[in-house]
Amino acid sequence: MMKRLNLVLSELEKATHEKADISNKLKYQEGLADDLKHKLDEVSSIKNVVNRNLQEDLRYERELNEKLRGELDRFSRDKESMLVKLRE
Repeated sequence: MMKRLNLVLSELEKATHEKADISNKLKYQEGLADDLKHKLDEVSSIKNVVNRNLQEDLRYERELNEKLRGELDRFSRDKESMLVKLRE
């Protein structure tokens, strides 16, 4: 009877240690997962900032191109006007 009790107690102790080991590994993996999630959130945030900045740069370049096109058209009209006056 005592031998059987000791055997059961030994198995219980072994199972308790295994549970503690598994629990520690699980906590470690949860920590890694939290770190990865945090890094992913940071990357996503950085990506959004870069995307927003690129969109602003693109908008600025388009506006500048439109202004320059307008200036070029104005200069072209002025040139034609001056050529007409020279011919007169």
